[in-house]
Amino acid sequence: MAVLWAAGSLAFARADHPPLKSDEHPAWNPALFALDLLLPVIDLGQVGFWQLRGGWQWLSAAFILLGWILATTVAAGATRTLRRT
Repeated sequence: MAVLWAAGSLAFARADHPPLKSDEHPAWNPALFALDLLLPVIDLGQVGFWQLRGGWQWLSAAFILLGWILATTVAAGATRTLRRT
């Protein structure tokens, strides 16, 4: 997950995404944006404020999907570990 977060931070840092509302948006932070996409349950307040176009939409969708897969895998591993004890 750390590798995905670092890769996403670098990728999203290379693009300029316009805000959805020009007067209501946080400062652009590519690291928080990538982490907000990867963490499925936690809302860091970055994703809903920026317009993504073209390939950036596909990249963000891939990050959301990978975040859910990783979270499910971690939850399954934790459940399995707890059953053993």
